[in-house]
Order: sequence, then structure tokens, then C-alpha cells
Amino acid sequence: MQRMFVCLVVFLLTAGCGAGVSAAAESGASDPADHLEIRMQGVRSTEGNVVLAVYDDEEAFELQAEPLAWIAVPAQTQSVTLAKFPQRPIAIAAFHDSNSNGVYDMRGDIPLEGWGSSGAIEAWSQPTFQAAVTEASRVTVQMHYYR
Repeated sequence: MQRMFVCLVVFLLTAGCGAGVSAAAESGASDPADHLEIRMQGVRSTEGNVVLAVYDDEEAFELQAEPLAWIAVPAQTQSVTLAKFPQRPIAIAAFHDSNSNGVYDMRGDIPLEGWGSSGAIEAWSQPTFQAAVTEASRVTVQMHYYR
């Protein structure tokens, strides 16, 4: 379990070295089928940001390597749409940086901030790409909190 949280922090924080994505959907005559809408569910407070990492590769997801896309949105955001997003199987990982310090805060092995992913993954399960993967253009990320 500790590995999951440490890895989640590492890949989300190092994702800043990768490709960022604009959260704003383009206006105009673009096809909604080429958008990716991510809905955040269960975010406990409006403080801080929710950091999202989108993966299209099982190995990258499992190793928490560079994601296809990443974005940080204010915690009060209920959904974000990524315009002109390529359609392919993807998996999403997230954490709630409630104090906006850029760190996934823990006390020993205990997470102090929320985490989540796409797919029906139990709160204390190691998320896998196969459990989190989807081809949907609308994806819900369920957040979990220890306390």
C-alpha cells in the first residue's frame, strides 16, 4: 500500500516534465467525440487542486512513468474537458492536493490527502491499468480518503 501512494506522488509530481494539457474545450465546430470529459466524484473539499494524469500505456501506468497528459484543476471543479483528445483506451490516476503544496502529504504510511482513479478500483487496492482502463469519452474518477 505504501508503494502505491509513494508511486502515485512520484508520477504525478514528475508528470510536470511531460506534456501538459489545456482544460478548456475549444469553442467552435469541433466534434465532441474527440473530447475527453473527466468527472471528479467524492472530492471532500474545495481547497487546493485535483491533479489528474492520463495514461494510454499499461507499462507507463504501472511504473508511474510519464503520462500521455496531466492537468491540475481547482478542487471545486466537477468536470474538465480536454479538447481534441485522441480516442484510445486510457486510464486516469488522480490525487487531491488539498493544501496546494505540490506534495501528496502522508503521515508515515497514512495518506492525508485523497487519491483516485478511473475504473471500479477499491480504495485500498493497488490500481492496475487493466482495472482502470476505459475507451469512454466521459470518465469518472472516484476519490478516496483515509479519514
